[in-house]
Amino acid sequence: MPKILFVDDYYEGFEPYLSKEFGEDNAFFVKEPNISNINKIIEEKKVDVVLLDIKFGIGRNGNRCESQDLGVELLKKIKKRFQNIPVIMLSDYAREVISKEYELAEGIVQKPDNVSNQAFYQELSKKVNFLHKIASITDWDKEMGFVIGDDSMMIDIAKTILRWTHLGVKKFLITGETGTGKEKIADAIYKHSNRDGKPFIKVNTAAMSETLIESELFGYEKG
Repeated sequence: MPKILFVDDYYEGFEPYLSKEFGEDNAFFVKEPNISNINKIIEEKKVDVVLLDIKFGIGRNGNRCESQDLGVELLKKIKKRFQNIPVIMLSDYAREVISKEYELAEGIVQKPDNVSNQAFYQELSKKVNFLHKIASITDWDKEMGFVIGDDSMMIDIAKTILRWTHLGVKKFLITGETGTGKEKIADAIYKHSNRDGKPFIKVNTAAMSETLIESELFGYEKG
């Protein structure tokens, strides 16, 4: 089970549920983070995935206000030091889920209206485990079944394949010129999908006439 760090100034409501979902020894909580100590905590606790709130209430003249900058600055600080540690941003507002300000994060999750919503923690656990799995991959060539090496663009393609197959997407359109590896991509999608082990039929439509394609794919009736 991956170790998580939950960074939220109102974490108390989430603590018992996250501790139950991930285990008390694998869930750590920070209420009042600052830019200077966040990476030290991650290193000391050997954190695998960070769950980071977007907005923090900061006291000013005895009042509390919402600070969006702190969440963004913490994200930047973490990613500068730990590029391979996934960070999931936590939002109270649906409109922030599509914000481009958090592009360094591996995702944005909207908090539930009811803190005891079990479905939220189950889905969050699936996301955390999936991101931890990707972050733990050291041999991308072996994982995907074709040569990737250290090329960042190829690794992004591999991560995209893993992400969409993990979500259960069943229909893919793969385009590219001859020799660019379309069949290798198809093999990787099949390997990581829930259809692995079931029939995987390859049809070379380029070698068929237009009249033959339909009968080969969908069958035909005599007469």
